[in-house]
Amino acid sequence: MINKIVLQRLKEREKELNTLYQLNSLLSNDKLKPAELFPELMRFLPMGYQFTTICEVKISFEGESWQSDDFRETPWMLKSDIEVDNNICGEIKVAYTQLIDESSGSQFFPEEKKLLNTITARIGNYYFQQRLKNTLFLLQTGKESSNGNEANVLKPDSDQHWKWRARIAERMSELMDCHRLGVKAIYLIGST
Repeated sequence: MINKIVLQRLKEREKELNTLYQLNSLLSNDKLKPAELFPELMRFLPMGYQFTTICEVKISFEGESWQSDDFRETPWMLKSDIEVDNNICGEIKVAYTQLIDESSGSQFFPEEKKLLNTITARIGNYYFQQRLKNTLFLLQTGKESSNGNEANVLKPDSDQHWKWRARIAERMSELMDCHRLGVKAIYLIGST
């Protein structure tokens, strides 16, 4: 009996890992637009959950929305925000369309909540990296990137841009031997 339970739990972890592997494969393309990424994610995300046949997904990101055909809000839902540079830009909701088993207080395993949080964190990092690349390209060339993500740059007049610059300066100060090099301060040009 115990071996059967352990085997079932291992099969669930395998499904979660396969979902993460598919996400990593998808995110290996560094030029994906949301309209390309999210429909594909919706296709395989339910496969990472215990009850795949009744699992539905809704994704919202920067004013756009995608959802599986049978998605509806139910009492049995998980939700996780997509954050890009500490700004909530969207969310992913995973819902079961019917009650199967709530004996443990939730239809979802704790690992399934962790899976969703990991996915939204990876997506947030992915789009932050895209914005950084686009911003660096713009700063180096004076031209916006031709990858179709022109709007996705860090704006110089936004808090987001200044937070990024401050984090880079802090990281530089952590990595360099300031005492040996005689560095007393790092100044961000344009700051007051």
